[in-house]
Amino acid sequence: MYQLINKKRNVSEYLLINNNLIISTGNNLLLENEIVFSAKETYISNIKKCNQTVYILEYKVGLTYFNIENPNNKKTKDFIKGISLIINENDIIYGFYSNDYTTQYRCRINLETNEKKWTIESYFGNGKIADNFLYASCLNNKICKIDLNHPEKPLWQFDLSQFGTFSYGGDELPYKVVHFVGIWKNNLLVQLTNNRLIAIDTNTGKLVNDTQNRLNIPAVYKNTLVKMHLQGDMLHWLATFAYIQIHLNNFQVELKKDFTSTPENQRLEFSHNTLYDDKLYFVAGSQGSSIFKTHTGVFDILKNEVVWSNNPKEQLQKGEILKNEAPKVTDNKLYVPGNKGTLLIFEKTTDEQV
Repeated sequence: MYQLINKKRNVSEYLLINNNLIISTGNNLLLENEIVFSAKETYISNIKKCNQTVYILEYKVGLTYFNIENPNNKKTKDFIKGISLIINENDIIYGFYSNDYTTQYRCRINLETNEKKWTIESYFGNGKIADNFLYASCLNNKICKIDLNHPEKPLWQFDLSQFGTFSYGGDELPYKVVHFVGIWKNNLLVQLTNNRLIAIDTNTGKLVNDTQNRLNIPAVYKNTLVKMHLQGDMLHWLATFAYIQIHLNNFQVELKKDFTSTPENQRLEFSHNTLYDDKLYFVAGSQGSSIFKTHTGVFDILKNEVVWSNNPKEQLQKGEILKNEAPKVTDNKLYVPGNKGTLLIFEKTTDEQV
């Protein structure tokens, strides 16, 4: 189904924009193998994207950004040392500290006009942006809805402490946000620790639905951080040894595939994955290893089975394993990073199972 066509070395981060591969090596940024940016003083600490724009953060130096259609037309903002959120190509939120480093602030700025729309003391983290509202984790273990034009106070707060604690590893732990999955019919879908999913009314901040303990399935490790995916009226979750669907109309949990009966020497332990074109592209461990990711592959949600998997050990560097992050996918290519800087690039050969 896929064959390896290329591998890149010394890759710190990578992005895909309209099938264009953008790679950071730490010192240089490459757009389709051509160097388009070099760190001036230190190193590239982070790269981000929004539509056609690439944002490059050089450690302690500042922000450089450009449109990939015109990479020579770069612009800089040396006072921006880190991007918190990207609202659109021109509007971002960045963070900074007071002179004595005791208080953190956030500022919304238009990069083209340099207009600072607001500056406030920080009380929220990253989250989900929709219709100029931000749904995010806030202070004191709360979920908040924030108007990005007037963020001084949240529009509502949902307190996760109402769920109490859960037992894990001999400790009692509070519920935390794993992932803001998405918005479905005015419901904010939030994946929590302890394999729990809740739905919050986006207008009122009230709890609409809750899986409670129905996702604590033996084939899935308790408190897994593998993310769920929203498609239509369904959530798809490929985690540990199970594929699960959650029907959003009634919050019914359905175990579609249990891999625990597979012989151990053939069994994959699924970790982070990407949903694309009715398929989940994953990295996985094997033979009982939850730490070391040895395989990449494809699970077809229509066929309810793994249709392709590969152990690329020979293509990695000595002692290297696959990075525990979701692969990136285009119509005909699959990108899978290793944990020591190798980026494996596979090309689609057929839709048929191999």
